[in-house]
Amino acid sequence: MLLDHQKTAMLYMINARLISATDAANIYGVSECYVNEQLAIQSIQAAPAAKSNQPLLNKDQPMPPALRAVEKVRPEHMSLYPTMDSCHEAIAFIEQQAPLSTPNEVFSALMLYHNSLLKQLHDSGQLK
Repeated sequence: MLLDHQKTAMLYMINARLISATDAANIYGVSECYVNEQLAIQSIQAAPAAKSNQPLLNKDQPMPPALRAVEKVRPEHMSLYPTMDSCHEAIAFIEQQAPLSTPNEVFSALMLYHNSLLKQLHDSGQLK
């Protein structure tokens, strides 16, 4: 689940065609189904605005301050935790460690996946 400001930023970037739904799912660590569900909810809520010919996203208006702050957030590699060559390797490694019984083990597994995802995105050129 995303916080309201994260959801707003994600939907703004998708609607502005800055990222795709798949990229948003990867960036925000949610399923693509969740992203599509949020887009559907947004379109249903925006239906009255669409009937009055008002655009869903007005590019002439400045971006809200909360979104400007989110724009500056960048993922960082956590050097304290290991990195695998791909997300598939990270998941396989985490599955071998199951069951994770302490919060530290869960966080370590999460950071392993985080680092591996960043490496994979960087290697593919999707992340600068």
